[in-house]
Amino acid sequence: MNFSILLNDYIEKLNCTSKELSKASGISETVISRYKSGDRTPKYNSKQLNDLINGIIKIAKEKNINVERVKSDFDKIYNIIDIEIFKNNLNILIKELKINVADLSRYMGFDASYLSKIRTGERTPKNIDDFINGICKYISDNYRRIEDKEKLSNIIGYSISDEYNNDLINWISNDNSINNNSINSFLEKLDDFDLNDYIETIKFDKLKVPTMPINFPKSKNYYGLEGFKNSQLDTLKGIVLSKSKEDIFFYSNMPMTEASKDLDFTKKFMFGLALILKKGQHINIIHNLDRPFNELMMGLEGWIPLYMTGLINPYYYKDNYNYVYNTIDISSGMYAMNGRCINGNINKSSFYLTNKKDELKYYKDNSKSLLKKANSLIDIYNVNRKSDFNKYINNINDDINNIYYNLPIYTISNELLDKILIRNNINKKNQKLIKEYVNNEKKRINKLLINNKILDEISVLDKVDFNLNLSLSGIFYDKKINYNYEEYKEHLDLIKKYKKENKNYNYKFINNNTFKNINISIINDNSFIVSKENAPSIHFVFNHPKLTNAIKNFKPQLKD
Repeated sequence: MNFSILLNDYIEKLNCTSKELSKASGISETVISRYKSGDRTPKYNSKQLNDLINGIIKIAKEKNINVERVKSDFDKIYNIIDIEIFKNNLNILIKELKINVADLSRYMGFDASYLSKIRTGERTPKNIDDFINGICKYISDNYRRIEDKEKLSNIIGYSISDEYNNDLINWISNDNSINNNSINSFLEKLDDFDLNDYIETIKFDKLKVPTMPINFPKSKNYYGLEGFKNSQLDTLKGIVLSKSKEDIFFYSNMPMTEASKDLDFTKKFMFGLALILKKGQHINIIHNLDRPFNELMMGLEGWIPLYMTGLINPYYYKDNYNYVYNTIDISSGMYAMNGRCINGNINKSSFYLTNKKDELKYYKDNSKSLLKKANSLIDIYNVNRKSDFNKYINNINDDINNIYYNLPIYTISNELLDKILIRNNINKKNQKLIKEYVNNEKKRINKLLINNKILDEISVLDKVDFNLNLSLSGIFYDKKINYNYEEYKEHLDLIKKYKKENKNYNYKFINNNTFKNINISIINDNSFIVSKENAPSIHFVFNHPKLTNAIKNFKPQLKD
């Protein structure tokens, strides 16, 4: 089936005219006519295709017709599978289920070297659908035990049924709807997190960085699980007590399951990191993303308090496939630690800690080389990087989909802004600062709208328990400046007016009261921004297609 046949099938099912679909989708009748005849086909994931699908859904709702598979039906037409995500998911299955690659290759009728090249990205299956079906059939035929199903449920992100072949096919083909719970949990943690409360709770502001002399040997060897834990703690201790304030490098794809069960180790490890940050040292960390999505998001959740300091630079590798060894590398100005084990066998691991000058230079040079090969996972902009953030947003030249809890500041009128600032008793100096920011935002967005489209999805708030503030995270203004309900309604009307005046601007009112302190901007297929309005204001720019795809398919879980 091609695009035009599928579109005509839906038009017939809905018993609607091209004119009705044009009105519902915002696409001209002429273009829809060309879509129907096959003379023209919209690009995959384009604004036109999304508008068309939304138009079909809108008419279906009005006529009470079930079209819940409309998006997946059109996706199948394009046969779009993200090869990077497919590779990653395939490797996760093989690793987590401990699949014998030789057995899998024989089952599918491939040479083992061919499968290895697919895993590393050197080759792509000619018929990827058949390839995925073959892998999933092998797993559903051979992994039927209760513990296998538990592992698969953990990988996929929800409890699977007895006949789970289709669940596997959807997951490995990058159906991201299953990631909703872990994405929601991560965003909720970010939304709720208050750095000031956290600092007070752990008494971070009162932490004293010890300066006592340290008597470490020039080098030391460690072995096994206990060695894994002790080598890291000793390395952190050495870094904290040293006079050096050089950046820290950290990379590990070592198995963490056993070590994480030791709460005393975890507490000491996080305390060591906190002391390093208290010294003001930056940490460049390369995260290992080669694991189930839920575990990935849980891992990132744990780093949120440290991310909020602005002293962490997170990275990742696009291709991080080592099927023989797990490794760990830490280096700093005075200490370096390196270790490895056979894949997954932490009990047979070895680690080496050194502060010998010549060895230290070797490990530091290695760390610099590793960092050059890494990609930025999250760019973190706090008040200290205000100018960097301004450069970033001013260089955006793409269509944008914003998901707002606050209202878009560039749609406010000068009169309403004055009214809100005066009622909140904002002094003249800060009034001037805020007005300049809002004026610059209006200019930036007007320029962007010349060639690009913006869709703002805006939460609709009831008068009961109403609480909303001006969105000023762009200038990292942490004092809350609130609307009253009448001002809020006036701003909603201004958004409607703004749409009429700007053909490339659109909005959609949504019933979403999940978040109270973050706004999300999806920039393109590979990045998105999560902007935290206060406590304190900070912006996280995520640069990973797997995370971006999950956000694009994310449906907030409504709170009562």
